[in-house]
Formats: sequence, structure tokens, C-alpha cells
Amino acid sequence: YQRFLEPYHGMDIRDYIELFFSGEGAALLTRTLEQFVDDYDAEDPFDHHLRLQIPRFLDLTTGRTYTMDAVLDTHNMDEQFQEIADMVNASRPEVLHAYERGETRLNTSGVSVKARHKICQLSAIDFCCLNYPLPPECRDTGDLNADAVQCRWISKPELTNDLLIEAVSPFPP
Repeated sequence: YQRFLEPYHGMDIRDYIELFFSGEGAALLTRTLEQFVDDYDAEDPFDHHLRLQIPRFLDLTTGRTYTMDAVLDTHNMDEQFQEIADMVNASRPEVLHAYERGETRLNTSGVSVKARHKICQLSAIDFCCLNYPLPPECRDTGDLNADAVQCRWISKPELTNDLLIEAVSPFPP
């Protein structure tokens, strides 16, 4: 984690944002992302935004999911809060977002195939279990002899009589 942040020590927010608008800055951001992905194992994230969703749904003592009334998509929170309100016959609360996500985005075109594949490997369980389509980088390995990340139903009668979802990744950890 510290190696990931090292190039940015001493920068104020304006300097950091400027990185997105210069070729040299974009290259630094891409190199930093590549290093981070290479080091990252998803087991002990330093920031809650990096935590996978599915493990949060599990009771760590039993390995089974908690009982939930609903699992909702946060892409449009206003609609999702309306859905919750409808379920309990209430009016929708006003949703105040903590921050506005700006239009500044990292240009990912320079991110290596190896890094993209590791991101797929690390996040496959969330894509599979939350029924999101796998991104193209996860479906295409670039190698005709290799399989892509897949989601599949499996049976584990020693755990449960229910079918389980498993993420299968050909990319080495």
C-alpha cells in the first residue's frame, strides 16, 4: 500500500487532478495502478471501496449468506430507495449523496492485459454472484488456448443442498 502511494506524497489535490490531463501524469497513474494490481491480493484492502461485495454478505463463522430482504443496485439509488419504500408502503426518502463524482477518469487504454486479467480474477466472484455481465477483458484472454473467467453453478452437498455459484478463473493469482 505504501509503495502504491509513494509517488503522490506531498501532492495537493490540484496537483493530483492535473495528472489526469498530461501524458506524463497519465503514464505515472497507469504505472502506479499496474504496481498496485500486481501487489494486491484482495484479502486486506486498505480502503473500503476496494472490498469485494460478496464476502460482506457472508457469516464468517458458517460461510453461509445472511438472510436479506433485498439486494439492490446502487447505480441509480433514487430508484432503488423508491423500490424499498414501495416494499414497506412508505414514501421515498430524500437521498443525499456524500459527494459528486466528477468527470475525471483514468485513461485505462495503457493498462496491461496482465493487470486487467488479475482484476478480473480478483473481482470475478462479485460479477458472478451479483449477476453482472463480465467485462470484455474477463471474457477474452487474448490467448486462444486459454479459457476466460466464467461463472458456473456447482453442487456441494457437504455444505448445502442448494446450488452455489463459483467464479472460475484461468488467470494465475
